[in-house]
Amino acid sequence: MATEGSGHLTRARRREHLLCSSGLSGDPSESASLPTSGYVIHTLQTALHDGLHAGDVETAIVRSVNRGGDTNPIGAVTRAIAGARFGATALPDRWLAAQLMKL
Repeated sequence: MATEGSGHLTRARRREHLLCSSGLSGDPSESASLPTSGYVIHTLQTALHDGLHAGDVETAIVRSVNRGGDTNPIGAVTRAIAGARFGATALPDRWLAAQLMKL
């Protein structure tokens, strides 16, 4: 079990650290004002917000892409964050099936 002084952060502390380092407090009202320019700082802020606040992979990715703006980098970073958070098994089956059909 990780303790505060052991050098390991609990899940809640890691989330808090990521939000603080991204400049976000975690307040849902910030969601509407997230920038979508594709500038690396804006991309990270938006992707961290969506990747850490969504309840599942699909919601995180769809929300980040539907914001508009420069959707390729924002969606890609959000996918990486949500994938790391939820794991590959959390991807919707219909997304995987669509990819397999292309092979």
